[in-house]
Amino acid sequence: MRRPLIIGLAVTVVLVGWAVTLTEKYRDFVRDDIPYPAISAPPGMKPVAWSYFGFGVPAEWREEHSDGPSTTWTDPAGITLSGGVYTILHCPARDRPEPLPATMTERGIRLDKAVPLTVKGAAGGWRYDLTGGVRGDQTMVQVWLPKCEKRLTLDIYASRGVADRIIGTLVAQERKEAS
Repeated sequence: MRRPLIIGLAVTVVLVGWAVTLTEKYRDFVRDDIPYPAISAPPGMKPVAWSYFGFGVPAEWREEHSDGPSTTWTDPAGITLSGGVYTILHCPARDRPEPLPATMTERGIRLDKAVPLTVKGAAGGWRYDLTGGVRGDQTMVQVWLPKCEKRLTLDIYASRGVADRIIGTLVAQERKEAS
């Protein structure tokens, strides 16, 4: 008699813990005040709507996996873009780029150039053209919201032309105000 009760309690605890973890991990998906800005993807691209940010990727790319805040798209040649939306505590500077993290420079990644970005709905952003590293050249994009609570980071492992096309589709949108 005690064994089924103990098993039942254990299952209940596991299910409740799983539900709380799942709700916390994907809370943006169940909140109606989180914007998912839509873009009109140009020919040859498909739209991607994330919480607070939207952009386009080449139509032949497929979403490979999503792990926490990060998602990866691939094409037949391999990983081509990974990115995510992150909570930030302060606005990055609009007049100078953030330095590359030591974890990147230690792997031989170097800054070729940094260019400020103007993105509809965003407070600011930077494009970093990078060289070196085991994956070769890449373009890193960071765009943040006006209230500085969220930042989009994209790592694009494709030609500069493809990176230009993706960056040209970027949009941002603040949290919806409660009515």
